[in-house]
Amino acid sequence: MIKEFNFIKTIRNEIRLFIKIISSIVLLGIIYIVFTTAQYESYISLYPNQQDSDTSSIFENISGIVKQMGLLQSGSLQNNIDISDVIFSRRLHKDLLSQTWIDQNGKRVKLTEFWGLDRPGLISSILGNNPTENHIREVGILEISDRLWVEENLTGLRKIYVKFEDPNISAQIANYIGDYLHNFISNELMFQAKNNRMFLEERTESAQNSLQYSENELKKFQEQYTLAIDAPDVVLQRTRLSRKVNMDQEIYFVLVQQLELAKIEELKHRPIVNFIDRGDVPIDPKYPRKILVLFSSFLCGVLIASLFAIYREETYSN
Repeated sequence: MIKEFNFIKTIRNEIRLFIKIISSIVLLGIIYIVFTTAQYESYISLYPNQQDSDTSSIFENISGIVKQMGLLQSGSLQNNIDISDVIFSRRLHKDLLSQTWIDQNGKRVKLTEFWGLDRPGLISSILGNNPTENHIREVGILEISDRLWVEENLTGLRKIYVKFEDPNISAQIANYIGDYLHNFISNELMFQAKNNRMFLEERTESAQNSLQYSENELKKFQEQYTLAIDAPDVVLQRTRLSRKVNMDQEIYFVLVQQLELAKIEELKHRPIVNFIDRGDVPIDPKYPRKILVLFSSFLCGVLIASLFAIYREETYSN
């Protein structure tokens, strides 16, 4: 109780200093808000389209044969593309740097020009070093990476956020990323479907040739040895040839079915990603968050002033 009383008494005695410390920290927060460049936030939201499973269910009874042949179910092409990987890829960032955007004043500008990356800094100007194209590109990629992030909900909804100093460019970049995602995933799936179809065409042709060869071998054997001949060796050979024809027929049947599904998959037109919200031009800047900065500054001021009060109390008590 004595410690608590002395601490409170110290705060009361040093109330002016206490208020000065808090006011100074809050003032720093205000200075940060005033001199920090305002940034606007725009976002798009989307659902990745779920692959249809109706065609793949046709082959549930023969999936074992398909796996033995080293084939994938053509009715359910695997889509292992992660949206976050595409968003944070250097390929997309380079593409964003190469595009021309229209700012809120109607001026067409590139991101490197907007950020002034093509202009040498103070130290570079003194040393006479001009930024190279590779240096400008790498700095620009880092800038873009810091301004993008992805939020994924448990329902599968994904929101892609873009923060930028210009509201128009912020919305344009968000919508461009959405179109880029759609085209990238669409082209990738079409490429997979085409490769799958070409592979199945080759296997189907090979299976057809194998079936024809087996049928011809069985035909020759039956012409040479009729069914009336039931010698053990003849029966055994006839059984083997018949079994080979049946196996080739089953394999050929599976491949023909898979090939037809692959052709359907290649020609199928369906949305790759379902957009819920497109990027709108933000009205007010989102960053810096003024209330959060001021509240954090006030708490830091209270903490620092309290620690100082504790230090003074301990010093006087000793």
